[in-house]
Amino acid sequence: MEDVLVSDLATSCIDQFQGLLAVLEQTGQVVNARLNLAFDEQYGRFNVWAGNLGVFARAHASLDYRLRDSPKAKDLFVSQLEGLQSYLERGMFDNKSRFSVLLMISSSPLDDQRARLRL
Repeated sequence: MEDVLVSDLATSCIDQFQGLLAVLEQTGQVVNARLNLAFDEQYGRFNVWAGNLGVFARAHASLDYRLRDSPKAKDLFVSQLEGLQSYLERGMFDNKSRFSVLLMISSSPLDDQRARLRL
């Protein structure tokens, strides 16, 4: 994991958070106030964490620079960020799949037949 940058993984996590938010908005789940609050809270916590540790800082202030001589600590950060990525990807996949199924069900020929019968 020596060549992996913590900042790259953190950037990927931000992209995953934004992707999951887009999927939640697309599926209409973002209107669920409780889910929206929980998502915003976790996304905010991640950004505060990254800011406090200097994940996106430049040069000698960056977390990557400060971890250059501590591979065990860096491996821990990398492992945690990869785990977060995995959870966010699974959330996107699960919600996309659920949305796809809803779209297929709502546009099924059976629904068209039922609609015609009601007329």
